[in-house]
Amino acid sequence: MDSEKLQKISTYKVTLAVLKKWRKDGIISEHEFRKCELKIAEKFDISLCSIYRETA
Repeated sequence: MDSEKLQKISTYKVTLAVLKKWRKDGIISEHEFRKCELKIAEKFDISLCSIYRETA
Protein backbone atom coordinates (compact mmCIF):
# COMPACT_ATOMS: atom_id res chain seq x y z
CA MET A 1 0.00 0.00 0.00
CA ASP A 2 1.40 3.39 -0.92
CA SER A 3 1.84 6.31 1.47
CA GLU A 4 -0.94 8.37 -0.14
CA LYS A 5 -3.50 5.64 0.55
CA LEU A 6 -2.23 5.24 4.11
CA GLN A 7 -2.58 8.99 4.64
CA LYS A 8 -6.18 8.88 3.36
CA ILE A 9 -7.05 6.00 5.68
CA SER A 10 -5.42 7.73 8.66
CA THR A 11 -7.25 10.98 7.99
CA TYR A 12 -10.54 9.09 7.60
CA LYS A 13 -10.00 7.30 10.93
CA VAL A 14 -9.11 10.50 12.81
CA THR A 15 -12.10 12.34 11.37
CA LEU A 16 -14.34 9.41 12.25
CA ALA A 17 -13.10 9.48 15.85
CA VAL A 18 -14.16 13.13 16.11
CA LEU A 19 -17.58 12.34 14.65
CA LYS A 20 -18.05 9.47 17.11
CA LYS A 21 -17.24 11.80 20.00
CA TRP A 22 -19.72 14.37 18.73
CA ARG A 23 -22.38 11.66 18.38
CA LYS A 24 -21.70 10.40 21.91
CA ASP A 25 -21.89 13.94 23.29
CA GLY A 26 -25.17 14.60 21.48
CA ILE A 27 -23.75 17.27 19.19
CA ILE A 28 -24.84 15.33 16.11
CA SER A 29 -27.55 12.70 15.65
CA GLU A 30 -27.09 9.15 14.40
CA HIS A 31 -28.53 10.23 11.05
CA GLU A 32 -26.07 13.13 10.79
CA PHE A 33 -23.21 10.83 11.78
CA ARG A 34 -24.04 8.38 9.00
CA LYS A 35 -24.35 11.17 6.43
CA CYS A 36 -20.98 12.61 7.46
CA GLU A 37 -19.31 9.21 7.50
CA LEU A 38 -20.48 8.54 3.95
CA LYS A 39 -19.20 11.91 2.69
CA ILE A 40 -15.85 11.47 4.42
CA ALA A 41 -15.45 7.93 3.07
CA GLU A 42 -16.18 9.21 -0.43
CA LYS A 43 -13.76 12.12 -0.03
CA PHE A 44 -10.91 9.87 1.09
CA ASP A 45 -11.76 7.11 -1.40
CA ILE A 46 -12.65 4.46 1.19
CA SER A 47 -14.98 2.00 -0.57
CA LEU A 48 -18.10 0.53 1.01
CA CYS A 49 -16.49 -2.90 1.21
CA SER A 50 -13.15 -1.71 2.59
CA ILE A 51 -11.94 -3.31 5.82
CA TYR A 52 -11.08 0.21 7.02
CA ARG A 53 -14.63 1.49 6.62
CA GLU A 54 -16.64 1.95 9.81
CA THR A 55 -20.33 2.61 9.95
CA ALA A 56 -21.03 1.99 13.62
